[in-house]
Amino acid sequence: MKNRVWIVAGLLASVALAQDGVTMRRVLTESAEATYDMNVNSDSTFESPMGAQEIKSKVSSTLVMKIGKVAGESADVTLTNKDMKFEMDMGGMGAPPEAGNEMPKEMVTTGKIDHRNRLTDMKLDTKQAGGMGAMMARMSQSSANWSVIFFEFPEKAVKAGESWEVKVPANAEMGVGEAVYTMKFDGETDGLLRFSFTGKIPMNVDSSKMPGSDSMPFAFTMTGTTDSTGTAAYQKATGELLNYAATSKTTAQMDVMGQAIPVKVNTDLKLAKK
Repeated sequence: MKNRVWIVAGLLASVALAQDGVTMRRVLTESAEATYDMNVNSDSTFESPMGAQEIKSKVSSTLVMKIGKVAGESADVTLTNKDMKFEMDMGGMGAPPEAGNEMPKEMVTTGKIDHRNRLTDMKLDTKQAGGMGAMMARMSQSSANWSVIFFEFPEKAVKAGESWEVKVPANAEMGVGEAVYTMKFDGETDGLLRFSFTGKIPMNVDSSKMPGSDSMPFAFTMTGTTDSTGTAAYQKATGELLNYAATSKTTAQMDVMGQAIPVKVNTDLKLAKK
């Protein structure tokens, strides 16, 4: 009889734990670092009167996230992209000359992070090399919006299957409007919290306002929408990101030199902790 009581009590405790859900919080420790392999691959198709033109690009780098001074429930944070490599294949037009040599040595973004993993006041160091490589690096960082990768944790506990919305502020410099993501908690496995998400991002690009635009042979504007889906895994004990993968599909129209050109872009982004 006693064994039955213990079994029932254990089952009730398990049910109560499941009902309470998981409260996600980021542990902030000064000088703590996390290093990731980061890869952004894009395949773009431009439809013009002369036929379709396909452009493929790859940007790979090492991302280091370092926590600075901690004050209460927030801390300084620095995101450094280094060891950056850029490849571009323009189909029959070949690759831009010395494209890889134009990449900046590193790109540094600074700001704040709090216990709910919210990134604020993020500023990219603009003292970077010019050229197509630098522009592609900045565009890859725009695709890899830090507030999506290191996404905001909900205030209350969540249970497997529950979802919540995360709004990401617009990035006027890169022509990206306010994005709305639906994050879903898929459950816990071996101390890892697993998530999936979908998002929709409006875009209204004006190349003349983009960093490095003076290196471009012509100006253009582009309007459209990006739909994104992906997954992420965080460590339950610390709230630290372990891996992230997203696929984005963009449908847009580019206006350049008086021509309207339909554009489709497929982008894959992957981040994995070393």
